[in-house]
Amino acid sequence: MPPIPIQTLIATKQRGFDGADIRYKSEGARAQRCSISRKVCSAWATVTVAKTVTTRVLFAIKTYKLQHFLDPQTVVPPSMISDENGVLQENLSFLLYEQQDSALASWLLSFVSQSVLPQLISMDSSAQIWNTLATIYGSKTTSRLMFYRRALHSQRKGDLLIKDFLMKVKGYCDSLANYGEIFSEHKHVISILNGLSPKYESVVTVITTSQLPSSVQNVTTMLLDAEARIQSAVAKIPYNLL
Repeated sequence: MPPIPIQTLIATKQRGFDGADIRYKSEGARAQRCSISRKVCSAWATVTVAKTVTTRVLFAIKTYKLQHFLDPQTVVPPSMISDENGVLQENLSFLLYEQQDSALASWLLSFVSQSVLPQLISMDSSAQIWNTLATIYGSKTTSRLMFYRRALHSQRKGDLLIKDFLMKVKGYCDSLANYGEIFSEHKHVISILNGLSPKYESVVTVITTSQLPSSVQNVTTMLLDAEARIQSAVAKIPYNLL
C-alpha cells in the first residue's frame, strides 16, 4: 500500500493550523512534533452529531484513507533495515507509519471522555485504541438501545398534555435513531397510539382503519383537536358534577 501523504493529516504551525500538538518518538529517532489539522478536526465535528459514532468516525477516516491503521492485522514496517553494506539504519517507511499512526491515535484520544481514558492507558497504537473503543461503546450502545426501547414501550399519556406526551415519544424515537435503530414514521405513529388513553379511542380507530398511512404531523393535528374537544366538553360540565 503506498504511503499516505502526511500533509493530509498533519499540518505545520507555519501554515496556520492550530490543531492538538502531539509528540512521538521512534526507536533511535529524535523526538518530533506534529499537529492535527483543522481539516481532520472538522471531520470529527461532523462525527459528534452522527447517528452512530462508529459509523461516522469510519467515514471520516476513510475520507483520508487511514482505515488500514485501525486494522490490527496490518503489518507495521520494521523500524530498522540494512543498507547495501549490511549496516542497520532507520527505516523511513517505519518513521512515516509511526508518525501517521501517532497522529491518528492522538486525534482519537483527544475526543474520548475522561471516564474512558483510564481504559486506554496501555494502548500504544491507533488500532488498539480504536478496537477498544469499539468494544466499550458497542456494549454501551446495546444497553442504551434497550433502555430507550423499554421507555418508549412503557410511555403513556396519563395526565400529560398531548404536546408534552408527543414530545416525550419523539425524544425516545430520536434517541433510538441516534443509536442506530432504524425507526420509520410508521413505528413512530404506532408508539404514539399505544400510549393513548381510552379517551382518544375514536382517534385511534380513525387512524388505524384509514386506507392511507398517517404521518406524525397528521396524527399530531388530530390529537390536538381531540384534546381541545375533550377539554371544552369538560369545561361545560357543572363543577358540582365533576
